[in-house]
Amino acid sequence: MRYSDYLNQVNVRHRTINHNLLTALAKPSASGSLAPPKIDLSFKQAFNLLAPNCSSRIMEQVKAVVPLAAYLMIFQILVLRHPIESAVVLCLGLVAVIIGLAVFMEGLSNGLMPFGTIIGDNLPKKASMAVVLIIIGILGVGVTFAEPAIGALQAFDRRSM
Repeated sequence: MRYSDYLNQVNVRHRTINHNLLTALAKPSASGSLAPPKIDLSFKQAFNLLAPNCSSRIMEQVKAVVPLAAYLMIFQILVLRHPIESAVVLCLGLVAVIIGLAVFMEGLSNGLMPFGTIIGDNLPKKASMAVVLIIIGILGVGVTFAEPAIGALQAFDRRSM
């Protein structure tokens, strides 16, 4: 995604921070290295750098979680006619879910997706179609068994019985 598309999508105000203001001019060290010195950021500068990215990731999860939670609350109140108990705990849990999903999705896109891209780009170039299909089938079965949510649901199901 291009940065301009990102800004148009999330409609946030942005302020540019000049890199030259954050770093000092490179001066040769005693060993003759021109390695730049460590960048010292204040909390406010770090927040200004991270806030647009973090807010867009969290808003993606808010758009996914809040409608589902609202639907379940309305269903519980109108259809089941059961009051919502511990609303504060429920809201804190939803906030935890939203933040957890945002971090999880960021980890997936930066940690696991590059493996899939590399395999998808290079495997068909180096193997025949039959080998590709066999490897894809093995990977699909392995991913299904390795899915942590399935294990968590199975453990939760055993605990609730």
